[in-house]
Amino acid sequence: MNMMLQLKASPTALLLERLVDHAKQQDDMLALLAELLAKQTKQSAFKECHMPWGIPLPKATDIPCFQGPLSDADSVLTHLCSLQQLFQSHALLTPMDNEEMEEQQQGTVIEIANNSLQCAGLIGWVEHDGHLMEKESVTTWEDWSAAFKVKAMPSHWEFHESCISFHLSLHEVSPESWCKFDNDVILHCSHLYGTHLYPKDKQITDFYWAACPEHLFLCLVDKCKVQMRRPSLSDWRECVGTLGASLHSNSVEEHS
Repeated sequence: MNMMLQLKASPTALLLERLVDHAKQQDDMLALLAELLAKQTKQSAFKECHMPWGIPLPKATDIPCFQGPLSDADSVLTHLCSLQQLFQSHALLTPMDNEEMEEQQQGTVIEIANNSLQCAGLIGWVEHDGHLMEKESVTTWEDWSAAFKVKAMPSHWEFHESCISFHLSLHEVSPESWCKFDNDVILHCSHLYGTHLYPKDKQITDFYWAACPEHLFLCLVDKCKVQMRRPSLSDWRECVGTLGASLHSNSVEEHS
């Protein structure tokens, strides 16, 4: 008799369990929508705002949004690149003489960066880590970028990125080729910032030596012998750019 009652009751219990699960799913969805709405409302506050020293902040419509997916290296790096270009275009990464204003500027950059993340998988990270960095005046854009990559990038992505950067080469000596090569190296090295594979200046300098065509390499060796010192990375960049343009100009004159 009791067994019959249990059998009769089980469909009702199963239905009740499903209704409870459905209600919980709806509650979770409403909570997520509320989080996203709050984020969008906060982001819209940037519209038509100015920093204390008169620099206009980006409009909400100009701020790139990251909606995922996580563990997609191209999407993450593209978003970081878009944010950096936005900050540079509004002079938000330009160093300032006033320490207090510098801190305000850094806080604004981190706040905009946090508001740009509209991926459900990052809500918890933004609420905890992101907002903590926003409140800390010592956190820079580079620090935030490194922390975001730790959370959003796939495992061991830095090894693949490092491999790409150290396979770059300068195929021909011309101002255009040199500019592209130099920019590519800077870009890929910036991707690695905050990882244990971020190259030191000496490593990049050695890489530039190895990536040069032979005739440019020999010219650099002669120039360094005259200077009697090993050039710094900035010296080396200037040296390669100048010599490369000169060699390219001479080559064009010989063929004209």
